[in-house]
Amino acid sequence: VAEMQRQPCGVDSTLSTSLLRGVAFHHSGLTSEERSLIERGYRDGAVSVICATSTLAAGVNLPARRVIFHTPYMGNKFLDATQYKQMAGRAGRAAQGE
Repeated sequence: VAEMQRQPCGVDSTLSTSLLRGVAFHHSGLTSEERSLIERGYRDGAVSVICATSTLAAGVNLPARRVIFHTPYMGNKFLDATQYKQMAGRAGRAAQGE
């Protein structure tokens, strides 16, 4: 949180509060610095839960113990098998959750 507060744009107050509890959210409205800090916090263990858009689930390499889908859509299109496997494949990777 302190590192985010040092960013030129500051930090979203909701994100700041949730980070103190090890929870973050990740979406395109965040700055690249905020997204990078959240990802690093997750890799380092300071963040244990990330609520994310399908973009994160499909494009960023963050292994997870569990992946939960709120809806089976990416935008307004139903997920195809490849997209589902890409997102669901984040769960259960070796050395995650030890």
